[in-house]
Amino acid sequence: MKNLKKYMNNPIGFILKNGTLISVFFLVLSSFAYCNGTNDLVELFDTGGINWSKGIVEAKGTSEPFSNISSHEKMENKYIKSAQQDALNNLFETIKEVRINSGLKVGQLIIKNGLLYSKVKEMIGAAQLVKQKYLSDGTVEIVLQMSLYGGFTQLFLPSGIRQIEPIKQICPKSSFPVKVPSEAVFTGLVVDTRGIALAPAMVISIMDETGKKVYGSAFAGREFAVQHGMCGYAHSFDYVLKAPRVANNPLIVKGLKVENRKFDIVISNADAAKIRKTSENLTFLKKCRVIILVGGFKGELN
Repeated sequence: MKNLKKYMNNPIGFILKNGTLISVFFLVLSSFAYCNGTNDLVELFDTGGINWSKGIVEAKGTSEPFSNISSHEKMENKYIKSAQQDALNNLFETIKEVRINSGLKVGQLIIKNGLLYSKVKEMIGAAQLVKQKYLSDGTVEIVLQMSLYGGFTQLFLPSGIRQIEPIKQICPKSSFPVKVPSEAVFTGLVVDTRGIALAPAMVISIMDETGKKVYGSAFAGREFAVQHGMCGYAHSFDYVLKAPRVANNPLIVKGLKVENRKFDIVISNADAAKIRKTSENLTFLKKCRVIILVGGFKGELN
């Protein structure tokens, strides 16, 4: 916990608007029923939003205002279906904007792969209805949500993320137990990237100053990445302090810069050495106990 407190700051909300990070004091997509204000990183598009903190994509659909139809029931059904179809179309367009890694978005992949296209369409068809309301002008408004985790992540995670066997610590034979200093064993990793232009994506890489990987596809266990994502995103230490993902003693390191089109995070060699110090630390990487702390920066994302 002492690692967290020395980094604490006043929380300010940030959202991404078509690739540009701007500061706000509340979530624009207030229809996220269980989002907690400024804790979440939400990327907005004309068709909907990607909540990178919760791993949720949301889109809204509306109908035309009610016209004169003899049967109220027929009128209601017609406009509900119209709003639902509009929401499904917007959700599909928003899903296409999800970044898989530095060089690929979902839309670029499914346009070349008919099977993936069909599976994504099928998942969108099963999206969760989270809001349906009637506006004063007779318009129906519907909001749909879909998770990026589970089946969706399974489709798009690279094959390099495999099932990883439990990591065993091998100790030399001795009459005395081998002690690992408690301060060297961490329960998770928080990478502070405030001030550098990081682009959120499903698959990330963290490396030291020499380019050697500290975390990436080869370190994450597939079962954990599918269920929880390779990492979480936040821009408030209030969230990090309470996040079960990194538990009560995470190592907090500073991101020095980003490379590979702003997707790969570079940390210091000294911080990388702390992570590599014990096999217990490799275990929390396997379990994807990683949170990326995102803040404001100048410039635009690619």
